[in-house]
Amino acid sequence: MDRDIVLFDMDGTLTEPRKAFVPFLSSPLWNLAQVADIGIVTGSDYDYVKEQLSHLIDDHSIRYCLHILPCNGTKWFKPPENNSSKHTLVHSVSMEEEIGKMNYRKLIEILLKLQSNATEYDIPMTGHFVSPRGSMVNWAPSG
Repeated sequence: MDRDIVLFDMDGTLTEPRKAFVPFLSSPLWNLAQVADIGIVTGSDYDYVKEQLSHLIDDHSIRYCLHILPCNGTKWFKPPENNSSKHTLVHSVSMEEEIGKMNYRKLIEILLKLQSNATEYDIPMTGHFVSPRGSMVNWAPSG
């Protein structure tokens, strides 16, 4: 039987940006999971989702109805079917394959040039500026 799915953003909604999931939200999500599947949509890739939501992904019964949609939903990890399985990647889009190797390279070159221009402004520079994520490229001028 197909169930509805309720989607949540991760950073700034279910978690503080780049922080771990707070367990007190487990109970309301579990109540929701009784009537619908839950999807987590985020701009981050799966490794960050796993880091922030490890409590739900590894240890909580909600994991069996928890869909993970990283990279702004261009990847889909379906819920595990039993205790011995894990979330499984069932869909992913490769930006490089979609637009071609040369266009992808050109895009990265443009972003790197734009990034070098950003250093002219007085903004803090930390973290990753251009982050290829398979199905998308995340560019954050301040990192």
